[in-house]
Amino acid sequence: MTGAYGSHPGHGWDPKALPKIENINYRDMVAENVTYSARLDGISGDPFTGICISNVKIGQTEEKPLKLH
Repeated sequence: MTGAYGSHPGHGWDPKALPKIENINYRDMVAENVTYSARLDGISGDPFTGICISNVKIGQTEEKPLKLH
């Protein structure tokens, strides 16, 4: 999950405006054959708040994980 897209879908937007990212819940999830389980990337000076991850089961693959750049 990332907040740093560096763009906006509309015209005339303020590039210095920061979104409010809060109260996001992931629950009752199952993921199988996973090579990379999670990455939360915020925006410098604009933290994510109220993120809750509960009752999540992640099963990793036997394969070598992907290298992130």
